[in-house]
Amino acid sequence: MRQTPFHDYYTARTLEALSCEDSFIPVYASASNKIYPFQIAAADFALRSPYQKGVVLCDEAGLGKSHEAMLVITQKWLEGRRRILLAVPNADLLCQWTALMEQFYSVPYTVLSTRAQWDAGMTPELIELLDGLHFHTLCEQNSDSLARTLDAAEQKFGQYFRNMRWINFGGGHHITRPGYDIPRLERCIGRMQDRYGLTVYLEPGEAVALNAGFLIAEVLETLHNGMDIAILDTSAACHMPDVLEMPYRPPLRGSGEPGEKACTYRLGGPTCLAGDIIGDYSFDRPLKEGDRLVFQDMAIYSMVKNNTFNGMPLPAIALRRKSGECVIVREFGYQDFRERLS
Repeated sequence: MRQTPFHDYYTARTLEALSCEDSFIPVYASASNKIYPFQIAAADFALRSPYQKGVVLCDEAGLGKSHEAMLVITQKWLEGRRRILLAVPNADLLCQWTALMEQFYSVPYTVLSTRAQWDAGMTPELIELLDGLHFHTLCEQNSDSLARTLDAAEQKFGQYFRNMRWINFGGGHHITRPGYDIPRLERCIGRMQDRYGLTVYLEPGEAVALNAGFLIAEVLETLHNGMDIAILDTSAACHMPDVLEMPYRPPLRGSGEPGEKACTYRLGGPTCLAGDIIGDYSFDRPLKEGDRLVFQDMAIYSMVKNNTFNGMPLPAIALRRKSGECVIVREFGYQDFRERLS
């Protein structure tokens, strides 16, 4: 598909910005912001998908879906295609999106956090411009939570649904988790399609790679300081930052809870960060230098949020085939570390 004159202009300005300031800056945003090339690519793909009339962003957390969406919205706004977008986030996302809008983008917005504010702010003329409703209220939940959310959405906004074209159920659906009630999910989708004629979108995100991917670490040394400690060649801060940010305790094959098995260790990383601690685990036998530990469910956030703090190398990416053969897909070296910095 041929690029529009705008995209030609944008490409030229982007190249100009790269050569002068060594940074990737979107020319259609209202403030300087570090936008990564893959985010520009995603926004550009969405803008140039007339047959789908848009795309569903299913990147994992940390890849900047909010910026990708805002690039598209801002571009459409500046082109004069000005319609109303209604987004219904949870409280945390509301704060995040409000800060993002305030700091980086020029699209006018109104926060309607109460029904009174909605009634006061949404005039009939504005309601006529509503294309759809997007809510993001779930996190690692079953479809019963979705059904309750739809009950609330119908109670508060049902009178507007028949004039809309789509509804986005957001993310947080653990569709691939054992025991997930898929028939209920299908009923929820059909309910909005049949009752209101809406196109239904979901952002499965985590469910796409749930319980997939291993991070294989090696014990560098063991010591005792109030308790047994094992220092690994992997880092919570660099390779699994959600351990510190959420926080959570990643599953480790063959281990138990502290005290459950004979030998309990605190597993730590080799960086200078005092809190680079993965967690406390117990094992059937003492750990020794060279032992390999297999962390599970690592494909979800570890790969997209890792970093090279303290010069820590990134783990190689390998593919294990059904036959058992393991193939290295990509390895990372100093050049990758250097290019992430400039």
